Amino acid sequence: MLQMIIFLLAALQEPLEKYIKRWDGLVKLYRTGKRVGLIEARTLGAQKSTGDVIVVLDAHCECVCLNK
Repeated sequence: MLQMIIFLLAALQEPLEKYIKRWDGLVKLYRTGKRVGLIEARTLGAQKSTGDVIVVLDAHCECVCLNK
């Protein structure tokens, strides 16, 4: 069961808070306040997560589910 989705951002012009509210707490937004590297961002996201399995998708990735 999906427990949470984490957005970890250094900076973004458009506000995501309004968009994220539609997910009733499933989506969490954390801002680092400064630019951090890829590994540090993933580490921070892992520290914030509560699930047993962590899936990391970068901005250029697309998740596709296939039913067999």
